[in-house]
Amino acid sequence: MKIRRFFAGVLGIGTALALAVGAPVPAQAASLHISDPVTFSVDDSLGVQSQYVSLVDLSTGRIVVGKNQDEQMNPASMTKVMTLLVACEHLSDLTAPVAISQDAIDIAASTGLTRVGFVAGEVVTVADLSYGTILPSGADAAIMLGRTVAGSDENFVALMNQKAAVLGLTSTHFVNCTGMTAEGHLTTPSEMAVILQAAMENDIARTILTTQHYTTTATTQHPSGIALTNQFLSRMSARTIPGTCLAAKTGYTRAAMCCAASCFVSSTGRTYICVTGHAPTAVQAVEDQAQLYRFYCNAAFENTLYPLLASIGYPGAILDSTASGQ
Repeated sequence: MKIRRFFAGVLGIGTALALAVGAPVPAQAASLHISDPVTFSVDDSLGVQSQYVSLVDLSTGRIVVGKNQDEQMNPASMTKVMTLLVACEHLSDLTAPVAISQDAIDIAASTGLTRVGFVAGEVVTVADLSYGTILPSGADAAIMLGRTVAGSDENFVALMNQKAAVLGLTSTHFVNCTGMTAEGHLTTPSEMAVILQAAMENDIARTILTTQHYTTTATTQHPSGIALTNQFLSRMSARTIPGTCLAAKTGYTRAAMCCAASCFVSSTGRTYICVTGHAPTAVQAVEDQAQLYRFYCNAAFENTLYPLLASIGYPGAILDSTASGQ
């Protein structure tokens, strides 16, 4: 208890110093609550409406701020980050042709899932399926990608769960590759962050997740291809944030509401992954993450927090002079 009281006092002093140099850190920062291991609760003044939050600093492996971060949630189409990762680990030829099947379209259409817009019999590439799975969150693309890898929906889902086990995830289980609501289809914000981190470490998956615009290969059915956009990245690029949002995947179902997983590099070069869930609208999901990045990932906060943590020997506090810009 003494170390917590001491830390709270030191953090309050550090925050005052940060404010003195005009950093974008609200005065309410001094009232943040800390718990082991180095996890803050979301500051009420930020207006974050997501019910689930996990903001992870990859340089320390610690959750900077969390809210229900270890509670199971429906991941909706954030599921497709794992779909992409597994596909990228099993497919090497992105130019390989794949014929779209009618039942893949029917499954997506009958369940009300988002589609890229491919038509039955259209021959596209593995790259088209991969980008189609992420940018517009196409269920038709995800289903065909999984079948191309494993031959059947069931076999591909088994590979997804095997990968979850390899990553050490104990609260994550997949029932499908699209994120459609299903009993037992669950993850947690913290474990979703691990999945996105793994995907960002895969060169192909990283390229796709960081792409804002892509046009599919020209086909007879679509002579000009299909223009795809990552709406989260587009919306985030229009906001003022203290760094760059590199990658993102959103999701929505009635059960999950609006959720998102993104990767961010602050102006000091420190890398974060943010996962949020159960926001009321897609725009609010973007704004929630923008607010978290503004408040917890700016240079003043970083250059106050990490030296203070290191100075008192707090568990897991790593003072990385390169990452923190000192």
